[in-house]
Formats: sequence, C-alpha cells, structure tokens
Amino acid sequence: MSNANERYSRLFALAENLYCCGAPVAIAAGALQKDNQSGRVFVQLKLYNLQAKQIKAASVKIYPQDTIGQPLGEPLERLIPL
Repeated sequence: MSNANERYSRLFALAENLYCCGAPVAIAAGALQKDNQSGRVFVQLKLYNLQAKQIKAASVKIYPQDTIGQPLGEPLERLIPL
C-alpha cells in the first residue's frame, strides 16, 4: 500500500505479460488505482503490440464488481486512441 501523503494508492495489480491466444496485443501491466484526493478509482493498462502493423486504438470492456464478485452496474466499454 501507499504512504498517506501520496496522490495515488494501488489497490490491485495484474500479473505481468497477460496474453490470450490470437490476440493482437498483450497486457504488459495493469493496475487498479485510487486517487487519494478525489476518491475516484481508475484502471491503468499498458498494452504491448504483438503485430508488425501499427495499432491506432484499443477497445476495452470493464466489468465492475464488488469484493465478492457481484456486478456493480453495467459493463463500461471504451475505445481508447493510442
């Protein structure tokens, strides 16, 4: 966990280099962070392109859940320009 004076606290971190067979990208790193000033929580992902072709955007879908895996509303889907 983080020092109380730090802006962000890491709530969760993914294992490194996650890959799904046939996917054009791998997740090099991922974390769930909390902004200690606003109280907001956000997802941070680092994607690694596995293709020779340039990727201009990525589609990400997040399923918010509570600590026992129950859904917290509808999934959030975003197209993120890279």
